[in-house]
Amino acid sequence: MSLQKTKISNLPPLPKKIKRKEAAVDGLVAAKLVKVHPHPNWVLEVKVDDNKLLKHQKVKLKQVENGTHPPQKIPDMGRQNPYDYYYIGDGDAIVCTVKGRSVVCDVNDGVLEHRFRI
Repeated sequence: MSLQKTKISNLPPLPKKIKRKEAAVDGLVAAKLVKVHPHPNWVLEVKVDDNKLLKHQKVKLKQVENGTHPPQKIPDMGRQNPYDYYYIGDGDAIVCTVKGRSVVCDVNDGVLEHRFRI
C-alpha cells in the first residue's frame, strides 16, 4: 500500500485552470503579434487576467532580452517536433496580458508596447 502511495505522489501536478485559459488564447495572441510586432525573432509568454510571471520565466525572458539565452532543447516525448533545438540570439522577450478580449504586450521589459483585441 505504501508503495502505491509513493508512485502517486511522484506524479506531476495536474494543470491548473489558468493554464488551460492561457492555452485557449495563446495561439490567437501569437497570430496577432506576428502582424503588429516589427522584429522577426521573439519569444512570447501569455498571461490571463492577473496571473503573474514565475521566477524561472522572468530569468529566461531576461536572457532573451539580453542576448544570453543558451540553445534550448525541445523535449522529444513521442511527438513530431519540427526540430531538436532552437536558439534566439537576437530576439525580443514579450509578455502579453489578456483580459477578456483586450491584450497588452510588453516588449523587452517596457521598451515597446502593443495593444490589440483578439
